[in-house]
Amino acid sequence: MEKAITFEPKCGPCYLGLGWYQVFNRKPRESIAASLQALKLSPADALAINANLAHAYLFDNQFEKAKAIYAENKNRKVPEGDRTFAQTALDDFREFEQAGMTHPDIEKIKALLTTQ
Repeated sequence: MEKAITFEPKCGPCYLGLGWYQVFNRKPRESIAASLQALKLSPADALAINANLAHAYLFDNQFEKAKAIYAENKNRKVPEGDRTFAQTALDDFREFEQAGMTHPDIEKIKALLTTQ
C-alpha cells in the first residue's frame, strides 16, 4: 500500500488499505494517520475508514475516541450486503484475536456494539 501511495499520493482507497494493515502491524498511530488521510481523500468510504480509525484508537489506548466512533456508527448499514457497522467490527475483533491481538478494552466495545 505504501508503494501504491508513492505512485498515486491522492489514492484514498490506498490509505484505507494502509490503515487496515497498520492496525495488524501493531502500528496504531500510523493507522490513525493513514485513516485520517483516507477520510480527506475518499469521504465516500467513511464507514470503512471509521472502522479502521476506531480500531486504531482502541489499540493506541485512546478509548474515548474509539468508543465515540463505534457508538456513532454501530447501527449504520455497510454498503456491501445487509450488515451493520457493529457486525463488521465484531468480525474484525475475531480477526484480531486469531492474529493474537488483544486489548483489555475490546470486551467493553463488544458490549457496546451488542446492546441496543
